[in-house]
Amino acid sequence: MTDWPALRTLYDALVTVAPTLGARVARAAVVGRVEGPQAGLAALEAIDGPTGGGRIQGVIATGTISAADLLVGPLAGEPLSALVELLENDEAYVNVHTHDGMGDENTGPGDFPGGEIRGQIEHRGH
Repeated sequence: MTDWPALRTLYDALVTVAPTLGARVARAAVVGRVEGPQAGLAALEAIDGPTGGGRIQGVIATGTISAADLLVGPLAGEPLSALVELLENDEAYVNVHTHDGMGDENTGPGDFPGGEIRGQIEHRGH
């Protein structure tokens, strides 16, 4: 079980020493979990600085995964059914790779092609 208030304390400390866009967005998500959706949205809206024009709230990406897609990481070389099994067992996660839209990748704050935000995917009965 996630200790959201403790995670917020950690993100507060992180954005003090490394105020990257991804860290600030992740902090806003945690604020939303601890204080409610309106507080999370307010934290998102308070983020300033270059964002490269990309979205920082709402639907950021959509898509469909098919058998033709290549799986990477621990699923490299596995059939798509291996991913489906992880999703059904709440064992899958998403790793967000960020690029601030300015210059080349990994040239400064906001550029983390190796992933900056990680979140567990949960099945909620839909």
